[in-house]
Amino acid sequence: MARAVFTAVLAGPASYAEGVGRLDGLGLRAADRVVTDHRFCYPPLDRAQVLEPLRPDRLAEDLVALLIPGHDVSGYDPDPWTASVPRTLLTADRPDLPVPAFANRAVTVLASAADRWPHVGAELGSLIRQRPEIAVGAGSAALVALSHARYVDTDVLLEVEMRLPQQRQADLDVGAAAVTERLVRERVDDTTRLQDAASWYARLGVRLAHAGRKNEAVRANHQALAALHRLDELVPQTYGTHVALCLMDIGGYQSDLGRHKEAVGFTRRAIDLLREQVREGHREARPQLALALANYGNQLQNTGQRGDAVEAAGESVARYRELAGSDLADPPRLAFALCGLGTRLLAVGRNEDAAEALVESVAGYRELVAAAPQTHLPGLARALTNLGTARQRLGQSGEAVRAAEESVRIRRDLVELNGQAHTADLATSLLNYAGRLADVDEDEEAVARAEEAVKLARRLWRTDRLAHEALLANALASQGAVLARAARGGAVASLREAIALYERLVVVDDGHRTALHAARHNLGVLEADDGSDGAPATEAEPDDEAVHTYNEGVRLARAGSSEQARECYRRAAEAGLPQAMFNLGNMCWEDGNAADAKLWWTRAVAAGSLEGCFNLGVLHWKQGDRDMARHWFRRGAEAGATNAMTSLGAALWSDGDLAAAERWFRAAAEAGDPDGDHRLGLLLDEQGRHDEAGTGFERAAEAGHAEAARSLADHRMRHGRLTDAHRWWRLDQVRQEPQSPSPPEPESVPVPEPGRVHPLVEAASDQGIPVQSLQPAQMVELAGSIMDGQVAKLVGEGRLEDAVALYREQAAGLRRLLSSGAEGRVPMSTAMTYRLLQQHATYLASMAPLELALGHVDQALAHSEEAVTALGALAARGGDLLPHAWAQYVFAAIRADAGTDTERALRAVDEAIQVLGRPHHAPHEQTQQHLSKALAVQATLLRLR
Repeated sequence: MARAVFTAVLAGPASYAEGVGRLDGLGLRAADRVVTDHRFCYPPLDRAQVLEPLRPDRLAEDLVALLIPGHDVSGYDPDPWTASVPRTLLTADRPDLPVPAFANRAVTVLASAADRWPHVGAELGSLIRQRPEIAVGAGSAALVALSHARYVDTDVLLEVEMRLPQQRQADLDVGAAAVTERLVRERVDDTTRLQDAASWYARLGVRLAHAGRKNEAVRANHQALAALHRLDELVPQTYGTHVALCLMDIGGYQSDLGRHKEAVGFTRRAIDLLREQVREGHREARPQLALALANYGNQLQNTGQRGDAVEAAGESVARYRELAGSDLADPPRLAFALCGLGTRLLAVGRNEDAAEALVESVAGYRELVAAAPQTHLPGLARALTNLGTARQRLGQSGEAVRAAEESVRIRRDLVELNGQAHTADLATSLLNYAGRLADVDEDEEAVARAEEAVKLARRLWRTDRLAHEALLANALASQGAVLARAARGGAVASLREAIALYERLVVVDDGHRTALHAARHNLGVLEADDGSDGAPATEAEPDDEAVHTYNEGVRLARAGSSEQARECYRRAAEAGLPQAMFNLGNMCWEDGNAADAKLWWTRAVAAGSLEGCFNLGVLHWKQGDRDMARHWFRRGAEAGATNAMTSLGAALWSDGDLAAAERWFRAAAEAGDPDGDHRLGLLLDEQGRHDEAGTGFERAAEAGHAEAARSLADHRMRHGRLTDAHRWWRLDQVRQEPQSPSPPEPESVPVPEPGRVHPLVEAASDQGIPVQSLQPAQMVELAGSIMDGQVAKLVGEGRLEDAVALYREQAAGLRRLLSSGAEGRVPMSTAMTYRLLQQHATYLASMAPLELALGHVDQALAHSEEAVTALGALAARGGDLLPHAWAQYVFAAIRADAGTDTERALRAVDEAIQVLGRPHHAPHEQTQQHLSKALAVQATLLRLR
């Protein structure tokens, strides 16, 4: 009986004949009697079946583990018979046979047990190594269980990963992502070859995206991009295509997440790189360029650039047609590009051309689906949805309904396989289907499908507002139109909610303005028909001529004809187009005409383009009117503009309202703005909430924020995570100009043998940096003293420029030494690195007052900031507080003289005074001088305040 229970747990229920055959094949005598007895003890849920499994699952898994030999749990003797059963059931020794249908259950049970039982993990690993196809054939749930199994080695998962399909496959996408994610987590680190790291992170990005985990896909691709940039530096003109593909993927994922403007930037960079690769004769870049153009067309349309979108989509299709019949032909991508072209043509009213492209796309996808349905059904559903719209516009209502209905049916099946990846697409297809049903007066069904779409969109919106706010707005607007056409209540409420969402969306992406105008128009018609009183006034939709004039202005501005563009913007603005008013304001600001910029931005905001709020806030802040700046920042922030949120948070921070600042930084971060995460991290770090700060820095850094990698590296170093700090410093070096490596923890300096020249001295001499044959720490200190004397002499002679030049030369020399040490070209102890970093920061702090005296205010501010940051990090590691306190005094003194950033300067000088005034520091004459100067600077800053 126990053997029958074991078999039933692994293989699940079966018909009587199949159950008897299964037990007979495993060598059980009197299999028919065993099946009958088992049926009596474990009554099946389906009375036509036998071998009902033991429940609950965890009990069944532990029973399997206890029966398989290899454990030492007393009181539970294993059955040697079971050792070969999993291998036999799953046909591990028979690669000529198909993977059995119950493999999903068997592998899932064994993998779940392997998370707790090492001997089961070993047995399952051996089985899968022998025939990895079993894991792939077992399906997504089994792959997820395998990836979570603690005692299944990653070598086993690597065998499985190598056999997973490279293209998306709806029934495997979630499991494939889980397998690759664990492999990357456990096998890719700072010691991994850059080529391998780039490949693994790029592969993980694709897997995560196919599984619907787009935010994580973006982060994985940024990791790949960092490795590729480093490789491109080391081996120029070798990895250009790989960099471009990574950029293109990031752009695609950003677009899927609703970050359309960011997406355009990434994809444009990819296209520029790929065009260069094609010009240089790299054949493999030709289909990739075609794909990037298809993506670019979609992203341009989402940002309102419809003419350019059609041009990009048309070029994409043309390039794919050029490849037809060659070894670079790509029928799936051609079908994708045709679908994109059809959608772009629909947006500009070229309905017949759109239908032609979409018919060809659907035909192409049908051929592909016949060969690989799980890979190409998503594409077919997308093409059918858009074909339904084209048919409706051409008056072919019956065909439109059929296309939309088929799309819904396909996407319902896909959601069953992977809801996270396909639910948003199902909502879109339902909206299209509801509209087509309304066209043929199927009102009941149309209302029901629109309501279903809104429910799905609202559920998605609650999980990720940034990614799904546009979907919810579209769903509500479509529901309002369907309800109005069916003369049902609720249309006004749906449209009003849609308008509120669109008004937030257009603040950061003007591509939603057409949808906003349509929703406002529909609401206006309904309220006029109802005779509603007191309804809010709605903005009139600008006429076609104004829109055409504005688009011409955009074209002229890109071509460099700024004056002609300005005239087009002015005519469109006078016709009431808010975006033209906004662009006019930008042009005036660039010309230094703040008064006219303010006028046009104010008019743009009044006309509904709330993105002007941020610009008005910046303008008033620069003019010293901080109250009005806060007003505009708040107005933009409340409308959903993340740049206004972060600016308002910064203003509140300077006011001392830390709780309110945190709320706005957090709101920006939750809306997907990396700058919100970074600023939140800085604020929390200042408050001593270091774990939370680290999370904010990490999210911002992984999203590619320019400064966050450096902030995260500093944070990691100050909290003892040196390996992680070094990794983020290296990533920052890839993204920015090269920076000094993160200072490691000080350690004792090895004393060289008598008469032996330290290798650091030899390396420095080779690089032309003057040094002396001294012990390392003495050498750095003496070099600093010599420098002080040389600078003092130059200053005494009034040669400030020469003094600054000397500091710059010596600082550059130290940077070269540090770079050589970091790259392993110069042997350097951690203590020596620490001393060099400290001396470099000291040179910067000493140079800053001289720069200020010469009128180089920006350089003085920047160098004093860099010095105080570096010395603060070193103080956190080595406890050397006096150099940092002195740098804080210099930082504050420069800002007092410049009359800027007084609040930060006051905080810095207050901390400096506390350190300099400590009893064990006070006896030193130089410390007393610094303390007196710091007190004087503090008094000056208090007066400025």
